[in-house]
Amino acid sequence: MATYLHTMLRITDPDQSRVFYEALGFTFSRDMDIVRNGQLEATNYFYSLGDDENVLELTFNHDGRTYDFGSGYGHIAIGVDDLDETLSQLKEQGIDPERETYRVREGGSRICFVRDPDGCFATLSLASLVSRANRTVRTSNCRRRPTLPQQPLRAQSFGSMMMEADANSVCRWTRGRPSPVLTR
Repeated sequence: MATYLHTMLRITDPDQSRVFYEALGFTFSRDMDIVRNGQLEATNYFYSLGDDENVLELTFNHDGRTYDFGSGYGHIAIGVDDLDETLSQLKEQGIDPERETYRVREGGSRICFVRDPDGCFATLSLASLVSRANRTVRTSNCRRRPTLPQQPLRAQSFGSMMMEADANSVCRWTRGRPSPVLTR
């Protein structure tokens, strides 16, 4: 069984990155220096979101290098209680969305993208996508997502949610830990 731990992003300015991610609702947890051959090589900064501890690791390499994200990187997704209020609070801190909010599909949640100081995208949307920590449905093969109620929650990391399935195709959303019902 695998458990989601965290996402790591490389950064070039720890102070600017901290301001940005704390504005999105992350809480600084701790830092950890990486020393090799007596030299400070890097510092890892860990951030939590809601009850999900250390889900974001920001790595600063002390040699001054810069990074190219290439075409493979997409975004991190963050659920918020009130998208308009969140965008208003971010604007007060000088963080503007890339474009106006929009819906990916008709009837879907409104989303928008903001960029961190190094150009990484974060997607903001209503947290209603993961409205319950555990939700069980029976499907023919677990390729469909369960239908979840449309009620907003506090900000939480989508990354810590995982889908489990047993031999009878019973699927369950969990918070990154195996469900005792499905553990063999």
